[in-house]
Amino acid sequence: MEIPETQEKCCYRRPTETDIFAHILDELLGRNRNGEYSESDDLKRFDDPRVCKYDLAGLCPYQLYTNTRSDLGPCPYACCPVPEHLVLQYEKSRRFGMCGYEIELEELLARLVRRCDSRARSLRKKIQDERKSNKQPKEIVQIDNEIFQVLKEAEKMGEESKVTESQRLLEKVEELKKKKTAMQEKISKILVKEQDLIVCKDCGAKLSLNDSAQRLTAHYKGKLHIGFLKVRRKLAELTEIRRTGRKPLPRLLSSKSNINQENEKENEQTRNKERERKRERGREREKDKERNKEKDKKRERTKNREKERGRERDRNKERDRDRNREREREKERERERERDRDRKREKRSTREKKRDNHERERNKEYHKERESKRNKERESNHKERKGEEGEIIETRKRKNQISDQNEIKIQKELSHQKSRRLLEEGEITEKSDSNLKNDLSETEEGEIVEKN
Repeated sequence: MEIPETQEKCCYRRPTETDIFAHILDELLGRNRNGEYSESDDLKRFDDPRVCKYDLAGLCPYQLYTNTRSDLGPCPYACCPVPEHLVLQYEKSRRFGMCGYEIELEELLARLVRRCDSRARSLRKKIQDERKSNKQPKEIVQIDNEIFQVLKEAEKMGEESKVTESQRLLEKVEELKKKKTAMQEKISKILVKEQDLIVCKDCGAKLSLNDSAQRLTAHYKGKLHIGFLKVRRKLAELTEIRRTGRKPLPRLLSSKSNINQENEKENEQTRNKERERKRERGREREKDKERNKEKDKKRERTKNREKERGRERDRNKERDRDRNREREREKERERERERDRDRKREKRSTREKKRDNHERERNKEYHKERESKRNKERESNHKERKGEEGEIIETRKRKNQISDQNEIKIQKELSHQKSRRLLEEGEITEKSDSNLKNDLSETEEGEIVEKN
């Protein structure tokens, strides 16, 4: 098998600008941009030197890392990717797995994996060294020395009584301290970021734990990460084939058989689903029949209940009619009784009426006599009361006259006693003496009369 001269260059060195431009032109204009072979000159054999042997073996790494930092440049083979008919031709041939394509691919993939692992190890070591180094940067040390020197100068100025200059130096110290704190904060942020860094074990890229979930998912779905995953899987598969000595699995044939199997599985699943749907429909129909039967039974029961209620209503109506007829008959009997009573009343004898009238007259006379007796008794009682009242009035008059006389006597006695007292004292004149004497004589006569 012939290997192109450019293969060694592309495997062991980084792509040059010429390689990059050639790759871009191949993508834009096609690999036959220079007219090396005609359009009608189709590739008919898989062992043609222009056919990519890596793609025949199962994976071409040159197609995985385009436009990434691990870009390997353009594929050294002109026909990459390989058409399906050439892949099928290779997989059906007797030389399948015996041409050495898989060994070449395994070596190339092993070199890529070793290079990725070495880069990851160096990155991990660098991160660990940065975490271990806790020394302060030179800028902070310089600022500390400068602060120390300025403070010494300020002390000297204070000792020499230069207050303004020492004050100016102290202000400078404050500015240096602020500068130092700002620098320390900046460095601490950088250190925190560096402490949160990790290395991806698959592709060897640096990741930060502080990154958002969207950024991490973008990395894991990126071309570089997915390319190295494919490389590692294919390398593990090729090493297992080489170790066991078995033939590699055909890619397209197995995929086609897998596709057929998957189609068969899908068809079987659809058939099973259709059967399940039919069974479900049958169950639904049975359930609907059961529901309809239940509904019919309910309707029948409701009809029977309605009929029974109708019969009960008819019986109640008949009972009501019988009760009404009985009431009417009872009323008619009561009317007959009333008529009989009225006839009996009319047929009463006149003798009974006369007897009643006579009885009424007797009662009237009795009441009149009784009333006259009562009137007489009232008059006699009234007269007696009047006589008693006259006597009482006479006695009262007499008592009043006696009381009046007694009062006059008392007044006369009082006046007589007073006059006597005055005579004894000699305060009364001759005119008044004659009056007093007369009064005394009158009082004495009145006493004599009363005694008599």
